[in-house]
Amino acid sequence: MGRPKTPLTGQGPVHTLAQRLRTLRERVGKPYHAMSGAYSVATLARADRGDRLPRWQTVLAYARACDATEQDLADLQQLWRAANHSQARARQSADDQTRFIAPAYITSVEDLHTSLQYLYLASGAPSLRELCRRDPTGRLPALSRTTAHSLLTGRRPPSLTTMLAFLARCLATADGGAHRHHDIPAWKEAWTRAQHPLTDAARPATPTPSPTRHPAPPAVPTTGRPVPMSRSAVPAHSTPAPRIRRPRTLPRPNLPPGPLKDLKTLLHDAYLTAGAPTLDTIAAAILDDDQLRGAPSRDTIRRGLATDTPIGKADTEAIAAVLADMAAWDRSSLLHQVRELWVASRTHTTPGRPIHLYDPYELGVHPITDPGSDNAFLTPYISRPHDRQLDTCIRRAMEGHSIAAFLVGPSASGKTRAVWEAANLLPQSWRLWRPWPTTESETVLAELQHLPAHTVIWLDEAQRALKGSHAEHFITTLRSVLGDPTRGPFLVLGTLWPQYAHDFTRLPSDTEPDPSPHARDLMQQATLITVHEHFTAKEHHAALTLGDERLRQAAQLTDTRVLPMLTAGPQLQSLYQTAPPATQALIKAAVDARALGADQPLPEHVLIAGASGYLGALDWDHLPDDWAHTALTHATTPVAGGLSMLHRHRHRPSATGANEPAYTLSDYLARTLTTETAHPPESLWKALADAPEVIERETLIQAARLYGRLEAITPPAPAATDPTDSPLIAGARLLQTQGRLNEALTWYERAAHAGHHQAWLEAAAILSNQGRTEEALTWYEQAAHAGHSEALSHAASVLAAGGRIEEALHWYERAAAHTP
Repeated sequence: MGRPKTPLTGQGPVHTLAQRLRTLRERVGKPYHAMSGAYSVATLARADRGDRLPRWQTVLAYARACDATEQDLADLQQLWRAANHSQARARQSADDQTRFIAPAYITSVEDLHTSLQYLYLASGAPSLRELCRRDPTGRLPALSRTTAHSLLTGRRPPSLTTMLAFLARCLATADGGAHRHHDIPAWKEAWTRAQHPLTDAARPATPTPSPTRHPAPPAVPTTGRPVPMSRSAVPAHSTPAPRIRRPRTLPRPNLPPGPLKDLKTLLHDAYLTAGAPTLDTIAAAILDDDQLRGAPSRDTIRRGLATDTPIGKADTEAIAAVLADMAAWDRSSLLHQVRELWVASRTHTTPGRPIHLYDPYELGVHPITDPGSDNAFLTPYISRPHDRQLDTCIRRAMEGHSIAAFLVGPSASGKTRAVWEAANLLPQSWRLWRPWPTTESETVLAELQHLPAHTVIWLDEAQRALKGSHAEHFITTLRSVLGDPTRGPFLVLGTLWPQYAHDFTRLPSDTEPDPSPHARDLMQQATLITVHEHFTAKEHHAALTLGDERLRQAAQLTDTRVLPMLTAGPQLQSLYQTAPPATQALIKAAVDARALGADQPLPEHVLIAGASGYLGALDWDHLPDDWAHTALTHATTPVAGGLSMLHRHRHRPSATGANEPAYTLSDYLARTLTTETAHPPESLWKALADAPEVIERETLIQAARLYGRLEAITPPAPAATDPTDSPLIAGARLLQTQGRLNEALTWYERAAHAGHHQAWLEAAAILSNQGRTEEALTWYEQAAHAGHSEALSHAASVLAAGGRIEEALHWYERAAAHTP
């Protein structure tokens, strides 16, 4: 707001300037809205109306918008200067008629306005903005431009506080002997007389203008800004009576429970008990009390009594002191209560904090990181059907309704991310309060009762708040907060697993106790929104094409369960890195088996046998007896989304009974742990070689060639001459012919344990031919136990050939005893 308007006495130059501006606009044919830039359409329209002189900056902007030439600008500047000089002369003529009436002779509101206008001109006629900013002592009451404008134009009688604030600012710079006007008590008496005019008989005689007239104030620089006109030329008897305003009772502020509300309630009670005095009356009483440190303005007093904003301690005490006197209360007692409540209100912490100050991971959003990278930023959000229902709840909350909404869906289906995205649609003035986790339920209840309006109550995994010993008090308090029309709006955003939503909404039978009546009442009041974990074809395509590598990789691993793969993958990797050695050995065996080409589920005995080679000697010695069962249980424990490091395949019932369980490695770990082990141990090669149902033999041979481990697997078996020969025996024979005797003996032993007992005899014969008689005797003994009685006679022959006659006789005796 600028200075108060002054009617222009000469409109000739102003009218000529306006006409020239209209000519420029008609020449280019532009409407006002096409010319507006830094200036509004209304400002440009007033510039060429001709009823007042616009600022030069406005004229310049108007002309440039109309493509004015340099000559046009020069002509306009000349016209504007002429109009400005004409207006300055008109102001000077008005200033000459302005007279100063001493405070002792002021008897009406008109006299008061006249003297205040004189002091304003004597102080240099500053702009209202500059005048209101003046505060040489740093303790002046605030003065708004609107109030100063009303005072100078005489629109309404000034309040005592406004008049004193205005005087202090004018007298701080007034010259011409203006120091004689600093008699503040005289001004207060003048204001009182102006508000209550005396009768003509009691009115003091007003001196003639000649002795009381002061020299005219110094000429105001011709800045082109209007100054207020004086009304002193109007006869006193024609002055209209001051408009009487009926005082309005200030409303009680609406605040949530807390020390600030208690303070405001105490002050408002004192205000009502005092008879609801006007703001001017309170301000005047404060100024008259020299013992008070505060000097609040009318607006500060209004904010202290009728709004939810706090004010300074000194101003609060000043208001309380005068209200205590007006209400006949004990001042010292009231001031003591006010001081304690004021300090408590400033030290009181509002529950929660602005939404933008929260980290999404702090609120339960699953962290998503790219393998091998520290990038933990959220992936681009893909809107889904439940988001549209959630947006409706957000709009209702922004319209002022208290809403409760719960997203119901399985783990890792995107529930928490959805409510986080919805909460960020709210204005920045909204706060978010997260009741759990916390140490004390009493703290939660106390904070819930003191929540301010426009707060999001965050109930991720809401069963933690709706179940347990504290649930009844929490839900009862929450429903009372949501149902209080004087406190809202509030927005409850929560997530629930389907099983908990079923428990909270189902009706109990007549014979069973009601497990959660309060939670069911809350669910009936809330909006339940279903969240599906499977992506549609459109959503899956968006995950592939949005440009985020993490989304793309998750979408490539699955067609529909993109979010479980995206959110549970990092958890699986973290679970693996912190797992015991036995569990890590199982995962490493499964990873390497997948890398070698085993694309079928791994039977339990293959997985355990292969994992044994990944454990060092010390780890192996310290394993408990049930290490395999414990490790498999740990590896198959699901995380978010139901995913686990190893997925167990449960065979369907059959007539032959239950089959051995088999396990499949998580696709996420198969992709991220490919470089975890570069050299599969001997145990894995042997386990896979004995499991042709898991990996084809040719595939395993190719992998062995790639890793240089052909000796670790069975060579290709030649055509067997005896149909009873097994591939293991054939492979052992080939190894023996290649000079790999120790490996051949291993395969003979495996063949014998597999039921081919003739392997004992063949291995014993090979050992005896190699001169390894003691080892050969052991194999013969095993063959005899397996039912081959001829093994005893073969052993006797070997001993006899070696000159060990007595031992040979003993073996012959045993052979004779077993002969049928």
